Amino acid sequence: MDAVISPWARRRARRRLAVLQARQALVALPEIRWRDDTSEEQARVQLQNVAAIIGRALRRVRASSEEARALKYAQARLTAFLEGWDDPGLITPIHLVPMYQSLEAALRTLSLRLETAENLDPPEDPDEPIPR
Repeated sequence: MDAVISPWARRRARRRLAVLQARQALVALPEIRWRDDTSEEQARVQLQNVAAIIGRALRRVRASSEEARALKYAQARLTAFLEGWDDPGLITPIHLVPMYQSLEAALRTLSLRLETAENLDPPEDPDEPIPR
């Protein structure tokens, strides 16, 4: 007989999957060969994909959770870097490499924060019925 999966269990599973995908995306940042236009353009596209994955994960997690805080910070750092990369007035070419290295370090730290937040017992979903 097939087991019936509750909608809340499916919601939790989708949330965990979204956070896992975001964590993997944060760790798998592209290596950039600076001053190589092709490499820079590929990296820019990959970073935009990472931002999209983070955005999808943010829509799945509870707004007040530790995961949401980490994802919001990652999204802000990534968006700021991408905006600055497009505008030489915001991030000068001289500072681009150190800024990217700082971004990498921050996002790796955030991925670890997501990993530890996932291992904590999450607060009960207020919509979930009380088991009897």
